Amino acid sequence: DPLHNRKMSDIEGQSVPLKDAAAIAALKDITAGACRGISQVFVGHPLDTIKVRLQTQAADAPKFNGLLDCFKQTFRNEGLGGFYKGAQSPLSMSAFYSAVLFLTYGQAKRMFHDPSKDEPHNPYYPVKEMVLIGGFSGFFAASVESPMDLVKSKMQVQYRNHTAEFHSSFDCAKKLLKNHGIGSLYRGWDAAVSRNIPGTIIYFWSYEKLRHTLSKGNNKDLSPLSVITAGGISGMLFWASVFPFDVAKSRLQTDAIEKSQRKYENVVDCLRKTYSREGIGALYRGFGPCMIRAFPTNAASFMAFEFVRTKLGR
Repeated sequence: DPLHNRKMSDIEGQSVPLKDAAAIAALKDITAGACRGISQVFVGHPLDTIKVRLQTQAADAPKFNGLLDCFKQTFRNEGLGGFYKGAQSPLSMSAFYSAVLFLTYGQAKRMFHDPSKDEPHNPYYPVKEMVLIGGFSGFFAASVESPMDLVKSKMQVQYRNHTAEFHSSFDCAKKLLKNHGIGSLYRGWDAAVSRNIPGTIIYFWSYEKLRHTLSKGNNKDLSPLSVITAGGISGMLFWASVFPFDVAKSRLQTDAIEKSQRKYENVVDCLRKTYSREGIGALYRGFGPCMIRAFPTNAASFMAFEFVRTKLGR
């Protein structure tokens, strides 16, 4: 019955109504995405702390002389825990953020992808589809990520525990909400969206392209090395393509909360002032630790995602 076929989908050899199949696929994307987010925090947070501290230090009186000096000072003054400052926020929220990212990515592929050109175990994603898929995913993910990133960044630039304004990520979020409203958590949202839309397009397009190439056109036989390589390289391409927007995001998010005390009005104003006062190099401050962090973090996170997604069934 053709009508029956249009309303049914095959999942692991069983016919399932399309509505139920879509819900099952979404739950799998959410679960695998959440596991991916947790692994990303454990692997990448220490170098993210270094990156944010280098990005936000004053140009006229820098606290650190570079990556190694920042690493040494952080460890000497704050111990190992200093590298995981603000980790409560991404650890508790990264699972949620990553679940949203991969849920919207999976849904966008179902919305915008034309499967008529696919071969068995070899979906074909042309650039125009990946622009829509990545842009859609990046926009919605940025809205979830922005408050989490703001809390994380404010915690990361607190250098001394006895003078800290916030005692934990949860304390930071609570005080900001209580004293300044929900808008305070979305400071830098414009920079996050400006970074995430083009970055996510490049991120997912390069991952799909690389894993297709490395698996020799058969994604069913994707090896761990292929996932590690494709995930790591796609992560590096993401950051290399949008890093100035990440600098602007960090500066906006760690700027003064009170409007009268702020250095920057928005992402454009931040980029313009940073460039005019400090030069092009300031827009790439923290680029070294970011690149060092990008490969292992994204390799591990894609490994976690693919492993869980495979165990749950494609």
